[in-house]
Amino acid sequence: MCKKSDLTPPPVKYTLTAKKLNRCFFVCEKMNCFCERPHIQVRNPQGNVFWHIRLDTLKHTSILVSDSNQNRRIAALDVVPTAGYYFALGLMCTGAVPAVVPTLCRFNHTCRNGALCLYIHANVSHGPVHRETADVLLSEWAAKARLSDLLGLDDQENFFSFLDEEGIATVGDLQVLGVNAYEALAKRIPQHWATAFLVLSLLRTFDHKCPLTDALVSFPRVQLPIFLPPTLQRVGDLLALSRKELYDVPSIPPHALDACELIRSRFKTDGEYCVVNLSKEPPESFFSRVTNIIKSFSVEGRNAHCSWRKNDPTRPLVTSVFTYVDVNTCRCGDVSRVLNVDDDASVRAELDPVTENIGLPPRVWCTCARHYVVAVNYELSTPSGSRCSEQNAMGKLASLGVPTWSVREVFVYGLNPKKESNPLFPCGVCENMLQKVNSDISKHYGNEATLFMFDATKPHKVVYLPVAEISNRHGLNFKTFVAHDLRTPDSTLHLKP
Repeated sequence: MCKKSDLTPPPVKYTLTAKKLNRCFFVCEKMNCFCERPHIQVRNPQGNVFWHIRLDTLKHTSILVSDSNQNRRIAALDVVPTAGYYFALGLMCTGAVPAVVPTLCRFNHTCRNGALCLYIHANVSHGPVHRETADVLLSEWAAKARLSDLLGLDDQENFFSFLDEEGIATVGDLQVLGVNAYEALAKRIPQHWATAFLVLSLLRTFDHKCPLTDALVSFPRVQLPIFLPPTLQRVGDLLALSRKELYDVPSIPPHALDACELIRSRFKTDGEYCVVNLSKEPPESFFSRVTNIIKSFSVEGRNAHCSWRKNDPTRPLVTSVFTYVDVNTCRCGDVSRVLNVDDDASVRAELDPVTENIGLPPRVWCTCARHYVVAVNYELSTPSGSRCSEQNAMGKLASLGVPTWSVREVFVYGLNPKKESNPLFPCGVCENMLQKVNSDISKHYGNEATLFMFDATKPHKVVYLPVAEISNRHGLNFKTFVAHDLRTPDSTLHLKP
């Protein structure tokens, strides 16, 4: 119902929304009722029946909103109703989430979306933004933020005592927490303090237009003055830099540079990828051998005849390599016996004799010998006449008689004569199938498969991430990562040996 960027602050949305919002509002089935539940309204213009959930029957209340990285409570009389307001109101009144702090629209009354805006409009003026220094106590900041409107004096004392026990006493303590540590802290917050914690989390939120100096001073050991070049004055300027470009700026002191990395991580939580540099791989290493298999299979055209792609050699060719193991002998972290998962799951399938052992990737959870299958996509001029390379590779594995939980690595490579198509994420269908396979791997071994994608038609690097994270990583940040980091010549960015 709304964009991810409309939720403030971004990291908390995963922990304070009851494992994401996956249920509808409880609606009232009575017609012409005036209770506070949402109602279904039937309209029949020109004989057509339309169904709408009416949220405007909910009682208007005051609401806490985020305004330029600060929070303010808007009285009900000052709120100009918008779709975003009714949505936030519905979330609170139905108890779908324990806390919600929507964003005040920066255009407000001049917003071209009007009542359809997913932000909050109100009869208030935007106030100036003042970033706090790192040594300010959270209790002092909360006093100015009017946290007393949400918590009584006794409850405030208990709330900050709880944070003290967690090692969070100052603004700086909150700022230096990494995303994972902050998420873990949010999960430990009792539900009746969810709104108060959401207010505090506004300290960690930076607008793109926020002065970078104001943001940096909220981190420990960052001292003024900070001399920044004219091209690096706003948080948005920082986000536009690649990591290599950031470290090439000579005037940023070490502690401020660390703070820059933390700020960037909050905007790019799905932008960090592990990369293998193929130029540094020995000829007989696992990645070199897989790359050669793919090149000999598709690039050299031995097994990918264009008749399977509408007799058009210019159509994109995608090759996938799936590695798998013999599950009869693999006991790497096997939890299936403990969990009583498929007790009779012994598989006596004969491994294909042409699938040689191709070695092991470094530092993997499964150290059993790898075998592999190779497959390409095909497109025929018939309805439903196309199959992705990943699906064909899974079909090959099924034909060999090996189970789903034998899969270990998935390689995807695209060859498109017309443009640079790599790296390639699996499509929605392939992703869903891979997630099912990954679920079986997790049940039996408590681990997961890994997706590998090549960087270019002439591969130089391999990007990899766990299969379970495909949905969370594929997006604008991945495109930014490819454009600024992966394609940077001779860059060592994100390289992990």
